[in-house]
Amino acid sequence: DRLDTAGFRRGEEEVLVAAYTSTGRGECIAYSNDRGRTFTEYEGNPVVVHRGRDPKVIWYEPRRHWVMAVYDEQERSQGIAFYISPDLKSWVRTGRIHGWYECPELFELPLDGDPEDTRWIVYAADGHYAVGRFDGETFHSESGKHPGNHGNALYAAQTFNDVPASDGRRVQIGWGRIATPGMAFNQMMLFPTELTLRSTPEGPRLHAQPVRELETLHDRRQAWAARSVSEAVPLTAGFSSEMLHVRAEVELSKTPGDLQVTLELRGVPITCDLARGEVRLEGCTAPLPIEDGRLRLEALVDRTSIELFAGDGRVYMPVGVLLDPAQRTVVLTTSGAPVQLRSLEVFELRSAWR
Repeated sequence: DRLDTAGFRRGEEEVLVAAYTSTGRGECIAYSNDRGRTFTEYEGNPVVVHRGRDPKVIWYEPRRHWVMAVYDEQERSQGIAFYISPDLKSWVRTGRIHGWYECPELFELPLDGDPEDTRWIVYAADGHYAVGRFDGETFHSESGKHPGNHGNALYAAQTFNDVPASDGRRVQIGWGRIATPGMAFNQMMLFPTELTLRSTPEGPRLHAQPVRELETLHDRRQAWAARSVSEAVPLTAGFSSEMLHVRAEVELSKTPGDLQVTLELRGVPITCDLARGEVRLEGCTAPLPIEDGRLRLEALVDRTSIELFAGDGRVYMPVGVLLDPAQRTVVLTTSGAPVQLRSLEVFELRSAWR
């Protein structure tokens, strides 16, 4: 709360305010004057009483007030309710949209990088999203719901607010609902992704790509370029690490027919079916984006997941799969016709944990 709208600030530190659901009471706030080391509950809690949970609070600069988007239930209706406040303590309900379930998100993105042409995005826990306008009080949908991902693992993703203007990215982290039997923990967080909004023939759509900071984990690199690949002559490479960052670009025939391109990562196939126009991974399916006659794939391989990005992020497919520790190969092959590999780049990844 940089402007100290709530009046909680004591001393030189900027005050931090946490918005949270207190089960059975309602939406509450707490504040910290020591950079989050300790928090004090606001004596006027709860600040919003309703049937729901999961507040997402943002500062809306054009009208200089706070906005809360929060999961809300009314009789048999599930949705996202909107509240506004000048001070984080007194809230007024201003709108509601129906058909959304828990963990809402609300943020603005430039279309095709143009800061003068923006849209707002709303999504909930399943990652399906709508594109529209936000007037500071409620959301007005222009299209959607659209699938935000095509995998089987992502749930309840959230994004970072207040990224410095010099950076300007919208970075998302999702909950990877992937069981980890035999470990001292269960499930995981997925790799951070940068979200952008780009024009497509179907209208503005979200794209997701790995954040550039992933490159700080890059270790040994192997790369191949300009060669023909077929079922009879596949490309096969072995690696010492279980964790991989893979980028591939393949030039396709103008008449692909029943062509299939398969990128097998540590024994798990990613199948690009040109006849069906789809990509498949571990029972998950998505439309296959082809641009300029080229197939572009990117994948992050961890011990219990593969996160696939196709078409420069048009398709995002995070998938839970328990990979065989002994299987550490990458294989590129085709069936139906040979293809021309333009590039294949594989980085072994170091652990993010030191």
